[in-house]
Amino acid sequence: MQSQMDVELLFQNLLSSNNEIRSTAEKLYNSLFSQPNTLISIHIQALNSNDPNIRLLSANLLSRNFYKAQPSLYHYLTDEQKQQFKLFLIHLLQSDSPPALLRAYSSLLYDTFTVSPSFPELLPALKSMFTFPSPQHRSIALSTVALLIIFSEPSVDFIRESINSAIKLLNDVGIVVVSSLQLYKSIIEVCEEEGKEFTDEVVSHYPQFLEAAIRVLETDRLNAQSCIEIISEMNETSALFNNYLKQTCTFALLGVKLLGGDAIPSMECLAVLCETYGTLGDALLPTIQCLYQWLCTIQDNTEWYQFKEEEDSLCSAAEEFMFRFSFYKPTKEVLSLTPSNPTWQQARSFIFMVSQIVSADTSLYASIPQIYQSFLSIISLHPRVTYEVLVFANRVLKSYPSLRSTFEPVVCQLITTNINSPIPKIQARTCDFLSFFIDSASTALMKEKMESIISMLQPLLQSSELHVLSSAICAISFLVTRVQKLFTRYASSFLNGYFQLLNKIPTNYEYFELRGRIIESISIIGFYLNNSELTLFAQKLTEQLYVCLALPNIKVDDPLLGYIETIIIRMLPLLKEYFYPFITKFLPFLLQRCKIQIPIKNASGLSEEKKSAMGCLSVLISEAHKLLLPVMNQVIEIIVTESRSVNISIASIAINAAGSLFIILYQDQRSPEIELTLQRLVAVLDSGCHSFDAGLCSAGIGTLERIISHDIPLDSNIVMSNIAAALKHLEQFREVGKVTETLLSALSTSIVLGSMNSAYTSHIHPIILEKLKGSSSSRVVAMRVLKIAIRDGGLKTPGIVRWLNDSCIAVRDAAISVLVASFERGFENSEETLNSLWKMVKEETNEYVQSKAVRKLGRIILDLKLPEQANEWLKYLPIKKKNEKLCNELCLMYINGLINLEQNHIPNLLIILADNFLYCSHTKESLIRMKQVLTVVSGKYDSLTKQCIQNMSLERKDALNEIIST
Repeated sequence: MQSQMDVELLFQNLLSSNNEIRSTAEKLYNSLFSQPNTLISIHIQALNSNDPNIRLLSANLLSRNFYKAQPSLYHYLTDEQKQQFKLFLIHLLQSDSPPALLRAYSSLLYDTFTVSPSFPELLPALKSMFTFPSPQHRSIALSTVALLIIFSEPSVDFIRESINSAIKLLNDVGIVVVSSLQLYKSIIEVCEEEGKEFTDEVVSHYPQFLEAAIRVLETDRLNAQSCIEIISEMNETSALFNNYLKQTCTFALLGVKLLGGDAIPSMECLAVLCETYGTLGDALLPTIQCLYQWLCTIQDNTEWYQFKEEEDSLCSAAEEFMFRFSFYKPTKEVLSLTPSNPTWQQARSFIFMVSQIVSADTSLYASIPQIYQSFLSIISLHPRVTYEVLVFANRVLKSYPSLRSTFEPVVCQLITTNINSPIPKIQARTCDFLSFFIDSASTALMKEKMESIISMLQPLLQSSELHVLSSAICAISFLVTRVQKLFTRYASSFLNGYFQLLNKIPTNYEYFELRGRIIESISIIGFYLNNSELTLFAQKLTEQLYVCLALPNIKVDDPLLGYIETIIIRMLPLLKEYFYPFITKFLPFLLQRCKIQIPIKNASGLSEEKKSAMGCLSVLISEAHKLLLPVMNQVIEIIVTESRSVNISIASIAINAAGSLFIILYQDQRSPEIELTLQRLVAVLDSGCHSFDAGLCSAGIGTLERIISHDIPLDSNIVMSNIAAALKHLEQFREVGKVTETLLSALSTSIVLGSMNSAYTSHIHPIILEKLKGSSSSRVVAMRVLKIAIRDGGLKTPGIVRWLNDSCIAVRDAAISVLVASFERGFENSEETLNSLWKMVKEETNEYVQSKAVRKLGRIILDLKLPEQANEWLKYLPIKKKNEKLCNELCLMYINGLINLEQNHIPNLLIILADNFLYCSHTKESLIRMKQVLTVVSGKYDSLTKQCIQNMSLERKDALNEIIST
């Protein structure tokens, strides 16, 4: 193997197109990892080959496997060989080789420098290459320096030299300018570590690099896109160039003038700038105008009518970019494009753009009816215009629920007109809109419209078009869910139709999705049947489910099986023993689906299938665990294994399932084997609680809470030590709010139901005392835990009032809640508590905290029935934040005669009532109170009330009308 001939043959075989030859060569090559000296020697020989393909393969393989041996392959060389290897790599980099080889040599040099930073020959060699006649060498030298800067912690002097070298080459050819930009980008990524002064120095060179990029953009189309992409990446990773935003926008706008798809990276750059800096300034209008022009290039493609993806990169890109820009409310810019006498392309493009911004900018609220009417006047221009009007109407209803009462009649007309369109694409979209309309409308309206909706959808169930049929079935499912038992008089007709349809549709894979939707709709209808009908229904449903399992080519990862799992989850509580034989038959499929191996790439579909299966298994554990007894060992292994899954959703389901299984096994007949299993399940929960992932930690703690709520006497030290583990590193979670809420709920349940006060004192309280000395976020968490300890555990805590003066706003906010909890427990003097809250109301500088103090003060005044203080409290309304939360106290004070509402109070009262209706959840009692107060004051101050309402926003007007009509 040491001869040059043998080495050449090995690498030729590794390059062979013959699978057998290549496979044999790969086995031989991999066997050499046990002989690192031989392996690196072979690579060096291959790098001396006359065949450039062998040299390239050797360089790439060596770079890829540089660290595979421990220590790295480089360290198996003698000192003399190491020096020769370094010089050899420099020689290779400076050789007359193709660009791909130079890049491979550069990567190898970087690898070597990483493991052996003592490489004094490297930098002079790279600098010397800046003056090489070949632009390829100048470019690769800059790229290599860029790599070293990112990964090797260079000195400030080295970075300065590098910038100066790059600046000197900015007038070079395009490929060299691209590498200079890449080098500058690398410097930008590390410069902030050296302090603000040096960062400012580096940033000051940005205009020079931008000018060079503009020159390449104008003169060298081959390298233009690379320049655009680097400038875009620079602004995406660092918001350091705010002062040069205008110049960067000018550069990107030049790029969008390139032909066809070449303009897309420039628009990406503009989107990145907008996302990084929150604005494009004056460049926003030309950007939106450009997107409009791109959208107008749309063609009347047959693919659209056939539900296929269109091959129109520019228009598709514009749609994606418009979605991104919509978050920055380009309303004025979009509306400035309003076309007069438009072509269908212009009409479709404009409606699409308005649809994007309507969700993001509430300032359009009052204009929506007028905009919609203008769209109706052009809706017949083309099917694609009709389609976009449907999308627009859908988004309006989704974004502005308060418009529903005025918008519903025109929407119903839109649906009625288009659901019978001769164009299947329009029919399917109308059905999808109808599904949303059904799902979001009031139950009363749905009961009123049920018959007309059924009459619209029933003919579509005979459609030969797959997408129309599927969308119509989906709409029926939504309707049944909303009207429930009211649908039963139609149930027989629809079920018979569905079962006939299942017997007609082909058994090939293309119809699996439709089959799944039909069976799901059958199960939704069946859920609301009378008990007397269930036996026959269960028989027919399970017959079709058995058919699914017997379909040709059914695979364990087919989504059709996911539909079956959804049906099991829905129907199991209802059908129970009717369903058990089928579930037993399905179990092998289910367990196999729970064991699906998810690859690192392209995993989304498989992970959804596995998640569905794990969810179904979790339900079976809770609802029908006796069916699992024959395979219980498999179930336990799946749960334990999947609790360690890299897919957080799946691991969370497994942890929750472990809790359900623990509850069942604990309540079952105990045995040494079961005791061992319980210990394994507790270990699963323990690992979840100790996880640094928010989802897993929440699942572990939440499951512990669930077990305690079943009156299972868990060891209080185990519970509190797990909660303490999460509490200790709470601030390190990405989703700290999610973990905090779960932790606080579990803590409350443990104290109240588990009688774990003493364990709290041992495990939690010392951490709280430490957190009270820590950062502001730590103090906030400590306050929230103290509130639970006081409220639920009766832990008297002195000195709460001092936290009302904390320097952190959030701590003061939390301290108010703790003080009120302590007062309600009887631990605080009422006069001192009132005085402390009055002081905050009068002196607090933060509007939100002041607002909370007003709300809590109002609650105590109401509880103690203090009319003088109530009327004094009234003077501080409206507060600037969370007005709507005052509504309950305000109404009760008025109803109980604690306050007198004068004329000057009416405007504020109406605002508080409207905002409460819009932004808070309500009970029947709270709505009655709101209506009672509103009715009395509007009768007493009729003209003033009308005048105030007239001056309100449309949303608030609608809200007050809803209260009155309650």
